[in-house]
Amino acid sequence: MPWRRSSPARHRKHEGQARAVADRRARSGRFDPADVSPAYYRHVHNRIAAGQPVRAYSRDQHTAYLASRKVSA
Repeated sequence: MPWRRSSPARHRKHEGQARAVADRRARSGRFDPADVSPAYYRHVHNRIAAGQPVRAYSRDQHTAYLASRKVSA
């Protein structure tokens, strides 16, 4: 089966789903969605696109992301 690129419409659909899932998890009271790592949003998108369960965003991931922002600033 030859490799096939997904359509832009499908990508937008998954992107919207990913944002909704990540925002809902972030709004659970633990994290501000604006402060959630972009890598987590990519993770959510990729897992939804692959039909896999999404892993939770942990306090350790958040702490590491905030520390990396301080270092690169």
